[in-house]
Amino acid sequence: MFGILGEDISDVAVIDVLIKKIANNQSLRTRPKGYSGCGELLSKGARGIKALNDVGFSKFIICYDADKGDPARKYDEVVQKIIKPSGVASSFCAIVPTQEIESWLLSDLSAIKKIFSSFKFDREYSHPESQDDPKEHLEKILRKANNKPCYISTAHNSKIAAHVDLINLVEKCPSSIPLFDFIQTGNGNYPDQIQDYKEAKKRVLKALRGE
Repeated sequence: MFGILGEDISDVAVIDVLIKKIANNQSLRTRPKGYSGCGELLSKGARGIKALNDVGFSKFIICYDADKGDPARKYDEVVQKIIKPSGVASSFCAIVPTQEIESWLLSDLSAIKKIFSSFKFDREYSHPESQDDPKEHLEKILRKANNKPCYISTAHNSKIAAHVDLINLVEKCPSSIPLFDFIQTGNGNYPDQIQDYKEAKKRVLKALRGE
């Protein structure tokens, strides 16, 4: 059902895990496609969507990190270089994590502790999307006793994501709201972007709480 495109295998693995958590359906049909960086995603993403559409996928999620850039401009890049050139008339959700998708993992330290049980954290991240270079930050704080890093994004991101509290993620990382809304309601953010994030957040949280 869901085709997932992202800059690398780690990003799409996180989205794949989160989709199934949000839908509460581990058997949900998905097809993750990671590229070797933003350049390849932008140059080959349209063909990737077309190929997935040709084999029956009808909903598409594209993850493109803001990387300190303007999220609105990044969204436009996804639309102009991937969605429109694909020629596919389908449902799309363009996700632009502020900074990097690793900021979403910082929304729930207990999830990180479940993978790295020996590590102690002396702070909470009320606004993890304001953390510069969150991937590098995780590498810095997750180190062995000999100070060698033990966190590897490709190996650990999806494992951490499997334990992330979804309400924490919505509350702390606004850029995740389009993903939740897409999975819960089927409404993508292309061609119609979310105009009222406060209302969307309320709608998403209400669904997560079963209200």
